[in-house]
Amino acid sequence: VRNLLRHVRNLEAYEQPFSLDAKGQVRGNHWGFERLVGAVGTANFEIRGDLALDGSKSRTELTLDLTIPNLAEIGTVDGRRFNEQALSLSAHAV
Repeated sequence: VRNLLRHVRNLEAYEQPFSLDAKGQVRGNHWGFERLVGAVGTANFEIRGDLALDGSKSRTELTLDLTIPNLAEIGTVDGRRFNEQALSLSAHAV
């Protein structure tokens, strides 16, 4: 996970346990998620739906739910910790 986040400029992510559980299919540029659930430390996310990576919007309908109980547990940006506060996000992309 830290490797994925290294592209976020000036972010130093703390080492944390993570898990990922997915059920779906990948066919070329089309990804279908019946359920994709992950956790990093105390943060967790869930993704459901279809994602067309070929620019075709006809098959894209994706739902994302993200919960981070404490942003300060993520890491630092420019050497400074995030404030101790929760973040919750729900999105539906069509």
